[in-house]
Amino acid sequence: MSDDADPFLLPAGDVDTTFDVDLTSETVLLEGEDLTALETYDLETHQYIFDADRLRSSGVDFEEGSVLWISGLALRRVNSVEERGSTLVVDTEFASLNEAISDGTVGWDADLGFTSSYTSEQFDRVAAEDSVLGSSNSLGVSPASSTVALADVAVTNRAGEVMGRPTFQRVQNGDREVLQLEFTQGTTDYVFGLTPMGDEVRLKAEMTSPSGSEANLRFTGIGTAKAVRATGQVEYADSELTAMDVEANQLEGEIEIDIAAAGSGVEEETEIPLPGGFMFRHIFMVGAIPITVTTSIELKARINVVSNASATATSRFSFGGDTGFVYDGTEVVPEAAIGTLKIDPESADSGAYFGQPVHAGFGITFPRVSISVFDQLLIPYVQVGMALNTSLSWGPVCKSSYIQLIVQAGYDLTILGVNLAAHETTLAEETTEGDQEGCE
Repeated sequence: MSDDADPFLLPAGDVDTTFDVDLTSETVLLEGEDLTALETYDLETHQYIFDADRLRSSGVDFEEGSVLWISGLALRRVNSVEERGSTLVVDTEFASLNEAISDGTVGWDADLGFTSSYTSEQFDRVAAEDSVLGSSNSLGVSPASSTVALADVAVTNRAGEVMGRPTFQRVQNGDREVLQLEFTQGTTDYVFGLTPMGDEVRLKAEMTSPSGSEANLRFTGIGTAKAVRATGQVEYADSELTAMDVEANQLEGEIEIDIAAAGSGVEEETEIPLPGGFMFRHIFMVGAIPITVTTSIELKARINVVSNASATATSRFSFGGDTGFVYDGTEVVPEAAIGTLKIDPESADSGAYFGQPVHAGFGITFPRVSISVFDQLLIPYVQVGMALNTSLSWGPVCKSSYIQLIVQAGYDLTILGVNLAAHETTLAEETTEGDQEGCE
């Protein structure tokens, strides 16, 4: 990986790192000129094919049972080595960092900004190359035009069902460039716009269902989120993880959610995580270790608004704080210093003919931050979830609204060499009731 080849890779000067380690005797580290011996690889089968003569001339030798460390790309245990013509074919299996590092410290401190030029380069890659969605690729490409429809990339819900085929485009809004994704499912249109502004990003997410020329169902989320500061320190002694402190800090933003449904005759429930590449992926090198931090978004909607019924609601959400996990050699402890967690509900109302229940709920998870070491999730997510619900029930008549703001996180230390069960936890939560009428 190189700064010139991969627009996802942060320049070294943008990150403070520590890489002071001793390798185990069975570890073979390929870096620098030795990397030119790698001809091709498969990220699904984890097979690596080398130029045999180049390996020999570099004095590199590995065998079954060795730990193969390819700088910036992979850390694997060698299962087999087979010479085929002029190439060396290496099949591998998973290896963790403690199998490669006997002693030492690995650390990072990165402010992950949203500069327009940087994210535009990423956006070109996402729009032009479906392989970028879900994997890292060091080949630079440019889209054939400013709008590219991806025939082989689909937005799916949590059940894996295809929601739609996205179209990516850039839209100029004054002096700002908006990176936009659109797709349609049935009669429902989804539009997501991101405006990079250096140390923050502006978000607009909209879900609309048309009725003739006018939409009668509109869920909207508009707001901003600050750039996350990712920090971490990992310590090893005698090939054991002795300490870890990994954090996603400066988790700060404001979002307003608005629900407007009038006679939509719609009943559905959906949960949509967007293709990861559409959001922001930052990769930086800590010595020979690639760290990937991804910021993404998810939508949730639950709608039961029959014809001749209506539902409206609005609420503002504010959040801010630091999050992370600490490991002391025995257990993992979540850490959170949430300074701001605020819900500011506005009006909410619903109406229908007698006996017809109404429910409209819309939720946004943003930002959702994940941290990976090599291609393994260390922090699967630190996320801020916001949900707004309004409903009408009968017997007795009850109009109500319910608002929730929650900060959650999870961890998985497998890549670091600790076989603790993956875990998720709620770091902070705020709930409130909005307008209520006739409810006991």
